[in-house]
Amino acid sequence: MAFVEKFDQFFDLKGHADAAIYTQQVTATTVALNGIFEATYIAPLSLVQTEESSFICELSKIPAVKSGDMLFCRAYTYTIRVVERDWEGGEGLVMLHLKK
Repeated sequence: MAFVEKFDQFFDLKGHADAAIYTQQVTATTVALNGIFEATYIAPLSLVQTEESSFICELSKIPAVKSGDMLFCRAYTYTIRVVERDWEGGEGLVMLHLKK
């Protein structure tokens, strides 16, 4: 019997998760999902800060996700620039690296 991870408690909106809407660019299909949004401010060797945003969610909610798709979260629409599947063979979580 395969082990199946349940992530519901991590992506509970009452806790620390955010609601988002994913849009697949080719088909314009939308999916409402919960995940963890993070915006990190970086100042790489200069005085100008940039924002590196990411969103972690269940891959099963958006299995066909790819670069170029869109994510609406916290009143902004982001373009997904990098899709990073988890280390367990890509069957659990996915981290989406975002660009405003």
